Amino acid sequence: LPYLPAGGRVECVDQDRVNLAVVERARVETRQYPPRQIEAAYPHFATYVQQQIVNAFGPDRMFQDGFVIETTLDPDIQEWAEQALAAGIARQASAGVNTGAVMVTDPRTGAIRAMVGSPDFFDEDIAGQFNNTLSFQQPGSAIKPIVYATALNGVITPASNRANPASANGRFYLTPASILWDVPTTFANDYTPQNFNNRPPSGPVSVRNALAQSLNIPAVKAYEFIGEAEFRQTTDALGINFTENADFGLATALGANDVALFDMMVAYGALANRGQRTPLISIEQITDANGTVIPLPEIEAGQSPAAEALSPQVAFLMQHILADNAARTPVFGIQSALQIQAYDGRIGVKTGTSDDGRDFWTMGFTTNAVVGVWMGTFDNSPTTASSGLDVAAPVWNAVIERVLEDEQPAPFPQPTGVLQQQVCIDTGAQFDPAITQNCPSGPIREWVVQRQPPPPANTGYVTSVQIDSWLQVLADQTCQENIVDVTVTNINDFSAILWLRNTAQGQNVAQRLGIPRAVPVAPDASCATQGVFPAASINQPANGALVQGDVQFIGTIIGPNFESYQLQIASTATPNDRLLLIEPVFQTVTDGPLGAFNTNRLPNGDYFVWLVGTATNGGRLERQIQITIGNPTPTPTNTPTPTNTPTPTATFGPTLLPSPTNFVPLPLPTIP
Repeated sequence: LPYLPAGGRVECVDQDRVNLAVVERARVETRQYPPRQIEAAYPHFATYVQQQIVNAFGPDRMFQDGFVIETTLDPDIQEWAEQALAAGIARQASAGVNTGAVMVTDPRTGAIRAMVGSPDFFDEDIAGQFNNTLSFQQPGSAIKPIVYATALNGVITPASNRANPASANGRFYLTPASILWDVPTTFANDYTPQNFNNRPPSGPVSVRNALAQSLNIPAVKAYEFIGEAEFRQTTDALGINFTENADFGLATALGANDVALFDMMVAYGALANRGQRTPLISIEQITDANGTVIPLPEIEAGQSPAAEALSPQVAFLMQHILADNAARTPVFGIQSALQIQAYDGRIGVKTGTSDDGRDFWTMGFTTNAVVGVWMGTFDNSPTTASSGLDVAAPVWNAVIERVLEDEQPAPFPQPTGVLQQQVCIDTGAQFDPAITQNCPSGPIREWVVQRQPPPPANTGYVTSVQIDSWLQVLADQTCQENIVDVTVTNINDFSAILWLRNTAQGQNVAQRLGIPRAVPVAPDASCATQGVFPAASINQPANGALVQGDVQFIGTIIGPNFESYQLQIASTATPNDRLLLIEPVFQTVTDGPLGAFNTNRLPNGDYFVWLVGTATNGGRLERQIQITIGNPTPTPTNTPTPTNTPTPTATFGPTLLPSPTNFVPLPLPTIP
């Protein structure tokens, strides 16, 4: 059949045409096509976006369908961030800093406005093509807000009570006013952290000041209080990932576990956005070659859906602390790179520095922007640069000032359920002007969560507790017989007690706070943990009995750590003038004779008799009965006339104890 091409004309195909077709086909088959290439002004961001497209649609569809991709990037902010980072690297080049990263996001939407992965994408000497916004680095103190946010939120079971947490509604928690002791402390496994630059101890500091001033020792105590499980729960909620097989411990509080700047942007975005975690996005819209809008994936790869990571109340407390320039001034100075006067109180910010000058961070946020900066070296080698304040903060300052030119930040909104309350500067407890002895420095106003108030106003550094006088442990419902009230130091942090007693600075603080040096420490254990309890009783004579002549005391005295017992007696008219009936006996008695006594040696009358036991641990107990001595009155008889030789007076009766022994419990072990 003839070949009828379009148009209907009959064409004859001769050999010349066949030969020509073969040549053309050969040219097509041998022509060289270069691979697909993308040229972009912002290569780290462009590569990141391309990877999101590949993750969502595969490697070919964007080319096959001619995708037109509208991104979230703001070119002006991106270029400003690039210039600021390059300038910052140049300033620190002599100290060994050679790379870094900057990100800018909108916490309300998660939109990425700038992503600078290195100072120079094409510089192979610093691995410039590597996107450092996605690399794992030690965050240093930039992780501390996450630790404190967890502590403010509270835990059901504290991992440690060293921090003297408050409690309400079934949770233990800290408040911004809670006191942590910035004193030399050795934790488990001989871990002894130091403050940055070996800053000397501050003594008692509030959570607000401890975080704002980035003190290391209090941060470790806050982490010790919440424990690893609660910390990990918070980081998971905030979208922070860690390296595989990361080892968590007390040093985690100081940023020992690597994190990525990208994830920190998500976490700080939640702090900025009332506790709401919002996944970051780089793509606003995709259309194909025909103009058809392509549906976007719900979230970009590697992130979790939006969710509440922190309560709005805790997020507000964190905003207020991190924006408090007055609180950070003693360490960072009143006009540091962290302070932008035009937006005072509207920018929360935190720096971070890792050991040996390897990592320098500044993370900051407003209601409408988050800016994060990491700087360091491409191979994680140490530098001689000083701190995140000196290295990363100037870059951060330059970028956030530019960002806020386009949209000024609003004040952080106060959610329901938080209020300002008068609290004692010294103790972090509620303030009551009628109880001034617990608060020598007076009150301040502090933000607190309404459902998690500070401790009551009567909470001081010296308090009264009930103990079991024999076991020398805190009394509870399992022990009701040997309970006594004792005055103790109300500080769970033993390192603080040692510092108060043994250092000149601590002694001055103790004097100011009204903490006597000799006041003992409250026991850690309670009766419920003991299992074995003492038993003591005087069974005969019965309480209130009338006795005459020789009296046998029958009873029981046994218990753990038993040392000895004795019997004592005193007139009910003068109960403090005790007499020793029975010398100390160093063996237990079970429903047997405790000792005998001839009542004729004392005048008739009413008496108290005590069974007093002592334990090898310094414990003590008493059991008391009352008896009436009622011996018959002797019949008078005529006596011979006395001679001039005086008759010696017989000395009968109980031995007077050397001093009154009205029962005062033996003191608990005092500070060594």
